[in-house]
Amino acid sequence: MSDKCDSCGQKLPEYYDLSETKIIEKAFSEYGIGDAGSWRGRSKGWSRLSDDLQGRSALFIERIGDVELINYVGGDYESEIYTQPIQMVLKVTQNTPDEQIVKFFKKVGEFTSFDGSEWDGPFTEVSSKPKTIQVWE
Repeated sequence: MSDKCDSCGQKLPEYYDLSETKIIEKAFSEYGIGDAGSWRGRSKGWSRLSDDLQGRSALFIERIGDVELINYVGGDYESEIYTQPIQMVLKVTQNTPDEQIVKFFKKVGEFTSFDGSEWDGPFTEVSSKPKTIQVWE
């Protein structure tokens, strides 16, 4: 990855500011583009990120930090329904010499039986909140 912006030539920061959600979303959507193997039909962007994070404790992404898949809700592939919502929650940790920054983000999409995952929904910063539900059995 270049240390300078392709558009304006400015020096890029060591880490992107995690409060700049649009910049973080763009970086994730470009994940895997230009990697060896991406030309062989391997997925890129959100689908590749989702695949690479599953079964791992964390993944370091340059200028973002350590990224961990906290929650993944996928479609019920056994169901008769062919289109279902999917979402993933990511924990991003930046370790700088001065501080450790931790933020959580949620990406929403849709799974279709004929086309796979489309991560075209909103990308938002989220936080964990306890929730009590009542279940009748």
